[in-house]
Amino acid sequence: MTAAYAYAVMRAQDAAIPADAQPLAGGPLSIARAGGLAALVGEIPPGEVRRTRRNLLAHLRVLEAAMAQGPLLPMRFGVVADSAEAVAAAIAPREAELTALLAAHDGLAEYGLRVTFPREAALAALGRARPDFAEARARIMAGRASAEAQMALMELGRRVAEALDDRRKQAQRALLAALKPLARDHVLRAPEDDVEALRAEFLLPRADEAAFAAAAEAAAEALDFAGDAAAALKLVGPAPAYNFVSLALDAPAQAA
Repeated sequence: MTAAYAYAVMRAQDAAIPADAQPLAGGPLSIARAGGLAALVGEIPPGEVRRTRRNLLAHLRVLEAAMAQGPLLPMRFGVVADSAEAVAAAIAPREAELTALLAAHDGLAEYGLRVTFPREAALAALGRARPDFAEARARIMAGRASAEAQMALMELGRRVAEALDDRRKQAQRALLAALKPLARDHVLRAPEDDVEALRAEFLLPRADEAAFAAAAEAAAEALDFAGDAAAALKLVGPAPAYNFVSLALDAPAQAA
């Protein structure tokens, strides 16, 4: 006995099994057709699909292989039905809704952007902007070693970290102001450290990838967050719009 794992919904005219896909659990892929729609499904053992890194990557890799055929609407991770026929029956009543959503995403893709600056350069730029921090440290270090001095150093460290984060947020706002007009949508992520000026996903036309990358580089160069030090930019994509469309078999499409 097997179950059907749902990966994505596509236009029936675009639907085909991607030759280079490596499905979750290694089961074969198939196409479940419903009018002008089709769902890409995979055969898996029955039961809940564990949310492991390996399974998440397998889900994403199948979507990436399938998106070359045309626009697709990613399913949420872990959508399982009794059979491919059950998946087709679930999407059939939503043909108008999903067809319109596919048309809206035609030619679009998701891109992840990370903008990170060298830590030492960012701290040096902060020091130039706030010479009072160095002066305060010098006063503390010139005094006698004591518990009070240690507390004062800790408080100074907290203020420095807060000021650095304020500058990072200012840089983030400047980057978003430059890039949001070029994208259809975006999802802002929390930074992984205090010198990561931007971590976000953007939904944009695939044809605009080069222009978007150039705009991101120019916007990063214009920042004074780390003085003259260059930022490290990482643009990942094109990828399926996994952070902008999330389908389930029993609910309307919604943002992920």
